[in-house]
Amino acid sequence: MKYEPTEPYVEEYDSIKDKGHVWFNDIIKVVNWAKSQNVDAEEIHDNDVLKKMRHIDTIAVFFRTNNEVYRGYSKIKTSLPKDVRIRIQGESLGEFWREREIYYLVDTLNRYANQKIDMRNNKTANGIKEFLKKKMHDSPSWDSYTLDIAYTLVLNYMDSIRSDYDSHTWKDLADYIIDIASRDDAGQVYKIYENYRKQRILQETPLTVVLTTMHKVKGLEFDVVITTPSFAGLPLRPHREYEKGENPNVDDLADMNEERRLMFVAYTRAKKRLIIYKAERERALSQSSIYLAPDYPALRYTEPKPGLDKYYLSYTAQSRIFENVNSYVLNQIKKDDPVHIVRDQYGNYFIVHNGHYIGRLSSRSTIRYRAEEDGKTLLNDFFVSNVFVWTYEDTLASDRANNTDFAARWSPEAKQQGYINIVQIAGFGTPNP
Repeated sequence: MKYEPTEPYVEEYDSIKDKGHVWFNDIIKVVNWAKSQNVDAEEIHDNDVLKKMRHIDTIAVFFRTNNEVYRGYSKIKTSLPKDVRIRIQGESLGEFWREREIYYLVDTLNRYANQKIDMRNNKTANGIKEFLKKKMHDSPSWDSYTLDIAYTLVLNYMDSIRSDYDSHTWKDLADYIIDIASRDDAGQVYKIYENYRKQRILQETPLTVVLTTMHKVKGLEFDVVITTPSFAGLPLRPHREYEKGENPNVDDLADMNEERRLMFVAYTRAKKRLIIYKAERERALSQSSIYLAPDYPALRYTEPKPGLDKYYLSYTAQSRIFENVNSYVLNQIKKDDPVHIVRDQYGNYFIVHNGHYIGRLSSRSTIRYRAEEDGKTLLNDFFVSNVFVWTYEDTLASDRANNTDFAARWSPEAKQQGYINIVQIAGFGTPNP
């Protein structure tokens, strides 16, 4: 039949045998193929199953680490057609509910904690829908996709209590969002979002390229999956240091088995087409061998082990900084925005966005350490991967656990608000020539 699939389900390319195939070059061909599939699908009028089978909504590109996600983004962001949407599902350093857009709803619900949920004609759900739609319109720098996820979490909660005769409050809903968005790196959240496809606020479905880490896709499916070769060491976090050619110990062998399971999960996410790209790390994994991450200059300025401790979290809470910087981060920063890192005259390294100092690296940052070691004062090619919330209560808890006193640096205004906005960055920095 004319519209039957002709492409193989699985394609595999090796960096040695297939040097003409590089994922960020090949993706243009995949996008064009997907567009032709969609044209064919529109011509099918007598077979809904076949029409759905031909149509391509998503092309997912999987990476092993968050930094590789943004390196991949920098490779393709200007090469894809303008009618193709790029969506990044990067990993957050904190729980998913801390993301600016999710916390906005949680904080609003908690401010009216005793308000009763009204299930009549879906009054509460519809009200929240309009509330979030207004935010999408009023705050173009905010991520509409994440706000839409927040709405589907509301719908899921409403469905869970629909047959319950007990009364429920807005605080109950806020607690549910925090609970569900604290699990499994938000994997369950994305499943819920998929389940409410027809009820979402965002109903437009342009061809979308999703860039994500493999950890974020458990339970999800995509029309096309591309797995990219990784530059990360194997295992990702070894239990001891290795020299080239050494055999892994028992614990690291166990971690490699987990890596294989992760790859299996990634491969099984493809519904219609799977394209696998392999290089040295992937070959090492197949042989249970140690892979030492290369010391390429292009990979030097990054965080091998991203974490909250890489940021001076209380920077934006301080007097004379909170009022301007917190408001700027809240209203002007957009995911995927380019940022750079600058050293001041005192040796501090700051995250800068369009001339605004929006964050500061801590002494535990590898980026900062290597920049100091190399005498670099300016690093480009980083991106905003997330804006998340850090509360005053978080700081008090951290102070108790670590015998520190960062809470004393919070201004009265920051304390009154109760939280600050932290910019998380990712990518591989390039020093200014």
